Amino acid sequence: MDPLSAVASVIAVIQLTQVVSRVLKGYFSTAREARKDIDSLFSSITSLELILVEVSQIANNQHSEDLAASLEHPGGPLQLLKAELEILRVILKAPRAPQSKGSLGTLVQSLQWPFKKGEVEKFLSAIERHKSTLNANLGFGMLDLQIKDLDILTSIQADIKNAQSDREHQAIIRWLSNSIPDPSQEHNAAIEKHVEGTGAWLILSQEVKTWAATGNSFIWFNGGSGSGKTILCSTLIESLKTRCRFRRQSVTAVVYWYFSFANKQTQNLSNFLRSIVRDLCSKVLIISKVVHDLWSDLNNGQQLPSKGKLLEMIRVLAKSFDSVYLVIDGVDEFPRSNRRELLDAIQRLASDEFPSLHMFVASRPEGDLREAFEEISETSAYYSNVTARASHFKEDINKYLDARMQSRSCNKWQAEEKSKITSSLATQADGMFRLVALQMDKLNTLLSRSKRREAMTTLPKSLNHCYDRLMEDIDESNHGIAQKALTWLLFSARPLTLAELAEAIMVKSTEPYFVAAERFDDENCILTIIPAGFVRLVFDDRSRSWDYMHSKELVETTRRGDANGKSFQSSPTVQLAHQSVKDYLLSSRVSGQRFIMEHTSARNLMRE
Repeated sequence: MDPLSAVASVIAVIQLTQVVSRVLKGYFSTAREARKDIDSLFSSITSLELILVEVSQIANNQHSEDLAASLEHPGGPLQLLKAELEILRVILKAPRAPQSKGSLGTLVQSLQWPFKKGEVEKFLSAIERHKSTLNANLGFGMLDLQIKDLDILTSIQADIKNAQSDREHQAIIRWLSNSIPDPSQEHNAAIEKHVEGTGAWLILSQEVKTWAATGNSFIWFNGGSGSGKTILCSTLIESLKTRCRFRRQSVTAVVYWYFSFANKQTQNLSNFLRSIVRDLCSKVLIISKVVHDLWSDLNNGQQLPSKGKLLEMIRVLAKSFDSVYLVIDGVDEFPRSNRRELLDAIQRLASDEFPSLHMFVASRPEGDLREAFEEISETSAYYSNVTARASHFKEDINKYLDARMQSRSCNKWQAEEKSKITSSLATQADGMFRLVALQMDKLNTLLSRSKRREAMTTLPKSLNHCYDRLMEDIDESNHGIAQKALTWLLFSARPLTLAELAEAIMVKSTEPYFVAAERFDDENCILTIIPAGFVRLVFDDRSRSWDYMHSKELVETTRRGDANGKSFQSSPTVQLAHQSVKDYLLSSRVSGQRFIMEHTSARNLMRE
């Protein structure tokens, strides 16, 4: 027997294993009811491929005629394996040789799993029997144990990473990503504020457990301003990611979006829907023909899809997943003027057209939202209205205060004082995390125990009273600058960097329009004028965000630079710290403080 002929025979069977394994990955996405059988078959064939690679290397190196005879014997294990694989290939309607992933994906999407219950076991038994004989004949022993932990889902995920480098795949992802904000920026900012152990009451609740286990399910999580809904959403997202990471034989995706009053780009329905489509496309091996055809129809991504087409793409893509978890925060921060369009889209996503979708929507309990979501309760497979109550947050607020008491700013406080302050603030919090945070920030500015004891008797008991105090602290000589700065933050068409804000407030409506000598020595000076607690800084590395509570500490942080005074980082974006700040500044309470924050006055100020 010719040793080279034997090597060619082994390579032919290796190619067969690759063809069958590849087509099994395609079936895994479409034949959900057969995933256990597909996974078992894939693992067996993949381990066989590893063994055959070793066999080909040995046959090529030894040039043994006895080995060649054993491999090419018509009744030998290699030839019997080849016969079993060929039968499998024909039944699965796989091509004779490896093809491009696009053509194979189109083929599999149009096919149904061809085996009935129990039929796969016969093939598995035969393959394992012949594989054991081959191992024994060649003295390989337990060689195939090296691949025991390689399941089909792990392999598919590796293929997805490789597919993302494909030029056309990348082009479609770029098309969907064009000009939309990255939701991970808001997500990372929220995660940084999370205190370990908080949020368990929601994550472990029966409502969330049932929602996570039921397709076409919907939770409306509603609570008052400042109750920590955004941080709870970020905690839920991280919990879902962990859950999905350990679910074998299940194709899942976690998708999220944060509507933010501070960023008008997030308040755009097309951006929201495109972000969902993009994230789902990033998690599939083969992009759906519907998505690909639409991309082609729109001049290879030179034009944007309509909202109706985006919803259709989501519907088709979601079919490739057992579960798609969609978490949406801040629906109440979407402008009322066109909110109906958003609610229509949410109602469509919650319909039975999307059986694999699990939607979690967080907002304040506003009337139009309640009405729209109650309609969803009549059609979804599972619906729950979860209202955040003070009793839910009691333990979380205590954990938050414990964490604050362990911080450097409180390390000189005596244990008895810490205990009393924690107990008092937690009792009065009424479930409002932001109120507690502002109260702690005020206490952190006081440098003696007597001052803090005195302050505890006069601390504001509501967010509006907190904000009243902050406004009162503005030096009268800086009222004009503060009003200009807050007006820009309220009404600018896009988020401003700190440097842009510092420049904008220097512009005048009359000549001279700009006086260089009046410019701030440092852009960070604006942080010493705007009331502490009203703004937050977002840095461009997308992983850091601070509420501005301690002006000295943050100014020093943002002034880091080299010997020439050049900053090591670009100017951070400055935003209002919370929706409640915006609501307060637009309320009638502010006019009594000689600040006018309404659209007509804003246009006049910003015209300058």
